[in-house]
Amino acid sequence: MKNWKFILLGVIILASSCSRSGRESRRNGRTETKVERPMRGGRKRSPKDVADSGRREIRLREDNGVHYVPVKLNGVQMDFIFDTGASIILISSEEADRLYRIGKLTNADARGSAEFSDASGNVSNGAIVNIKHVEIGGVVLRNVKAAISEKSNAPLLFGQSALSRFGKVSVDYDRNVLILE
Repeated sequence: MKNWKFILLGVIILASSCSRSGRESRRNGRTETKVERPMRGGRKRSPKDVADSGRREIRLREDNGVHYVPVKLNGVQMDFIFDTGASIILISSEEADRLYRIGKLTNADARGSAEFSDASGNVSNGAIVNIKHVEIGGVVLRNVKAAISEKSNAPLLFGQSALSRFGKVSVDYDRNVLILE
């Protein structure tokens, strides 16, 4: 068991990776998900809490109906499943071990442990960590919450802990492009 796993055995936080946030509408072959959630304590997000307001288009890779988006976590390139239904970024224990070995994830990034419920209702254990830099489409998001699944083969999910930093998230399925605004 890696050092970071020892530190993360404390607090149990319930995080659902199957709940949807925001509103979806389908227009002209394009699904739009508008996420406008208040932050903790009911306050609205300030401009400092969100990514820059420029429009970014990111090419998605499709494989058997699943859309993958290129993302860098602390400078390490990975392909994540684009998942508006995931409440948090999810990485496998295998990827977390790799990030830990190369010094891109440290014990200081640990935030606790968690139980996760997937879309089929299965519950698994994992850890919550802080990712210092999440880069997507040239935009760097700082200090993004992520979960590490105890399963080594868990899919990499790009979820709401990062997507909610943008004012508008949409997908143009005709061009296979993720649009962040």
